[in-house]
Amino acid sequence: TMIQLNNLYPWYDILYKAGFVFGLIYLLIAGRNAKINSISWLLFLSTTIILTIIGSRVGTYGFTEWSNLLTQGYFSNFGQKTAIGGILGAAVAIIIFRKPLGVDKNAIDLFAFYLPFLMLFQRAGCLMAGCCFGLPTQSIVGIKYTGFSFIRDHHIHEGWIKHSDFTSVAVHPIPIYFMVVSILTIVALLLFGKYLKIPGSKLQLSMLLLGFGRFIIEFFRDPVTNHQLGTEFFGIKLVQWVIGIGIIIGVLLLYKRECSVNVLSYSETKPQAISFQRSIVAV
Repeated sequence: TMIQLNNLYPWYDILYKAGFVFGLIYLLIAGRNAKINSISWLLFLSTTIILTIIGSRVGTYGFTEWSNLLTQGYFSNFGQKTAIGGILGAAVAIIIFRKPLGVDKNAIDLFAFYLPFLMLFQRAGCLMAGCCFGLPTQSIVGIKYTGFSFIRDHHIHEGWIKHSDFTSVAVHPIPIYFMVVSILTIVALLLFGKYLKIPGSKLQLSMLLLGFGRFIIEFFRDPVTNHQLGTEFFGIKLVQWVIGIGIIIGVLLLYKRECSVNVLSYSETKPQAISFQRSIVAV
């Protein structure tokens, strides 16, 4: 399979934004069906999405970019994004702003399907942009990119193709792997989500499944696309160490929380009316 980057690159931004738009529509409808206070929910979603976008961009920065901020007062390379930073940004928003905005804790699980849904759109954009490419492969799943691009320059630098070549060598279709993981995550949530009793557990399961999928995929991904997280320690990328530690902690917390359902009594919290002070905090 060959992808012409010169014609498809604009689709990255289109699909990136479409993922947020359709995801927001889904969350608004789901929130209405769950009878969540509309003002509280809208402010909460706006805050979460903004921090998701900020996290996805700031998460790509290494020492050089932070040094530029401290010494010169600006960030560079705003075009890069990372899913891990986006998820961390969303987590910060959920932890900090849920209570002040009067959002019921049961509403957190509505984000469980939002994450893989968003991943489907954004990874389709990655496939067309050629930004998250894999290591060379001779397997039947390999794809090639043609046209002037970062992957072509990288393959020339590695000596895999000549300067006169405009097509890369066949690489693992990393974005397609991510899309498969997203679909499997949605299926797993539909099959097993009903067995989780504690509010927030479905979202936690969604993040664990996506994280485990990414941990495996990183073995086939070219480390040059991982930004500063592509450095290897003991044969494993830094991003895999971060994800692996997070998965271990997440599994233990999920197990502990779900086991406590037989000990603690959880009562459903009534939706809270949003106050003027909460509106100011959200703004």
